[in-house]
Amino acid sequence: MALNLHSQFSISSSSFSSLSSPHFQTPQLFTIPNRSQKNLRKAFPIASTSTPHSSPIFLPFLQTPARKETKNPNGRMSGGSCGGNIGIARALQENVTIGEALEGHDFRGRLGEEECVEVLRVLGVLDFLPVLGRAGKGKELLVVFKNLPFEQNKLFRDVRVYNSAITGLLFCGRYDDAWKVYELMETSNIQPDHVTSSIMITIMRMRGDSAKEAWEFFEKMNKKGVKWSLEAVGALIKSFCEEGLKKEALIIQSELEKRGISSNAVIYNTIMDAYSKSNQVEEAEGLFAEMKAKGIAPTAATYNTLMDAYSRRMQPEIVEKILEEMEGAGLEPNVRSYTC
Repeated sequence: MALNLHSQFSISSSSFSSLSSPHFQTPQLFTIPNRSQKNLRKAFPIASTSTPHSSPIFLPFLQTPARKETKNPNGRMSGGSCGGNIGIARALQENVTIGEALEGHDFRGRLGEEECVEVLRVLGVLDFLPVLGRAGKGKELLVVFKNLPFEQNKLFRDVRVYNSAITGLLFCGRYDDAWKVYELMETSNIQPDHVTSSIMITIMRMRGDSAKEAWEFFEKMNKKGVKWSLEAVGALIKSFCEEGLKKEALIIQSELEKRGISSNAVIYNTIMDAYSKSNQVEEAEGLFAEMKAKGIAPTAATYNTLMDAYSRRMQPEIVEKILEEMEGAGLEPNVRSYTC
């Protein structure tokens, strides 16, 4: 039987104390004004499909002659990894960042000094730093970042530059270096934003910090004037769920929605997965029904989570019905769908 979990975990001044001992101090959440946030991707520059100089922050002092780009018979850009990166960047769809577009591309050992300079010349700093991170060139990323003309050009004293550097360091697993960039951001009096909060909470989880520490950082961001956002709260909920703090995750989700910010499929998938892994399938079903009732379209990950839960219960007939519903919703089953 599907359960309505949020009716059990409604938010009130007393119920919010469940986030206190043994896990948390009483959070100061109700002092933060409501504000809906835009999508994380909008905080990053979107590469133009028409001009290579679309990034707000560009390095005009790089006068390296451009390498000629040609298309091979398959229509792909030549010029090695540089041509590949530029081709990907120029073909970006609306609201897709270069970091997201580069997922699945492995540039390790293929991005040399000449290619780095050329990609930087064409794409600009905001796109280039995540590219270096994806290529596993954290050392080179730090060299580029430290040599940016912060004092000579105030355009570089921009939260987006720091966010891009931190994102690149996240991509290549240099979490301590990412934290140092964030600390430099603080000492430079650069105001963080909800993107900073989201990235740093993710880094804290990846390097093994506790959900309590993530919560304290989130509160610190709130005190700095960073408002609640879908991305930061999603990262926070992920930290809670990985520690099995599902009830607390539901409370935070409810508080997010009380602030006028609707949950998305990613947040529901995260909490559903935590319940599924705890063999609390009815609770996962309840969240599945709730998200559909709110008009939030389930994703392939949503269906895969449910199928995995029922597979562990040895109920193949239910798994088959969920698979049929998934296909009926126009979603293509993937490898995980058939290995539940």
